[in-house]
Amino acid sequence: LPSGSTCRIEFAGDVTDKEYNPPCAPTGGMEDTDDIGDCTAGDLSAFSFGTEMIGFDSSVPGNNAVNVAVTRRVLAVLYTAPPDPASIPGATVTVMQGATARTDFTVARNTVNPLRVEVTMAANLVANTMYTVSISNLRDSFGATIAPATFSFTTAP
Repeated sequence: LPSGSTCRIEFAGDVTDKEYNPPCAPTGGMEDTDDIGDCTAGDLSAFSFGTEMIGFDSSVPGNNAVNVAVTRRVLAVLYTAPPDPASIPGATVTVMQGATARTDFTVARNTVNPLRVEVTMAANLVANTMYTVSISNLRDSFGATIAPATFSFTTAP
C-alpha cells in the first residue's frame, strides 16, 4: 500500500451477512465487535485505516556520533520501509566534509538489507572533521516521495 495514505474498505452493494443485513461500522469503533449496536446499514466510515509514511529510521554511523574512524568508507541511511530501488540512482545525495562538498562516493541499496541505502566513499575520511550526509528525492514503490534524511558525525582526531 502507498505510504502516508488513507485506505478504506468498500463492499459491493449486494454483500450481506447470513441474516441478509448489509455491513455497517460498529457504533463504538472497530473494537466494539461483540455489540454492534445501532448503525446505519451500509455506513462503512469506521472501515478505514492509514499507512505510515516511509521515513528515516537510523544511520551508520549514528547521528551525532563522535570519534568515527577515518577508515570508515560506508555511510548508511536506514529507512522504515524499503525505498524503490529504481529511485536510488536519481536521488540527491550530499556529503559535506565541514563546509566542503565531497563528490568521491557512490550510492547503492544494500543487497542484504533493502531498508539500507549506502554511500560508499572512495577515500578515507579526514581526521577531526564534522561530516553531514543528506539524501533526498527517493520514492517508495508507489512513487510517493520519501522525506529527506540527514545525519552528522565527527571523525576521530
